[in-house]
Amino acid sequence: MKKALIIDHGSSLMGELLTSVGDRGYDGVLKNYKNLGKADVGQYHAVISGGGNSKIAGNPDLEDELRIWDECEVRDIPMMGICHGAQIGAHNSGGKYSKLNSARKGIFDDYKIEKDDPLLKGVENLTALEWHDYNIGSVGESYEVLMTDSKGNIQIGRHKDSRIYLVEFHPEANRPKDNPVTNGGKIINNFLEMK
Repeated sequence: MKKALIIDHGSSLMGELLTSVGDRGYDGVLKNYKNLGKADVGQYHAVISGGGNSKIAGNPDLEDELRIWDECEVRDIPMMGICHGAQIGAHNSGGKYSKLNSARKGIFDDYKIEKDDPLLKGVENLTALEWHDYNIGSVGESYEVLMTDSKGNIQIGRHKDSRIYLVEFHPEANRPKDNPVTNGGKIINNFLEMK
């Protein structure tokens, strides 16, 4: 069975993320960002840094995770930062994360694809959960923007030469009974099917 390292920053959606990964044939290995140690990313087929609210800039507890971001880039192991994890990835890329004037909390459908990418294959009329006060303010020079929202905020960024993604919303959030219904699961599918 394929293994996915899931880095926990305290999001209430960790259970849904583990279920989402497990439903797609992966063994999700959940580790708190403070307890990563010298985790060998070579034993994983994918890495996901989840949501939460840990301090980013100057946080010594993130050193092991930042090493993992760099190793995934060099070794071309698929990695996705979700929400807070995306902000960590943006910071690590030389980009910035910034506080929003107005928090984005709820279910949104105002997404615009800026550039085609395998992550977005079959994604149309995206509706997704967001729950954050900060967002990706900019991405580093080695990254490109794949998706924005109606206010021009970056929603998905990608490293130009590896399979590293920054996803501001929560594609793992499955809300089949809400109105509107979320449908970001296709993004998780596409990410985990990358070769």
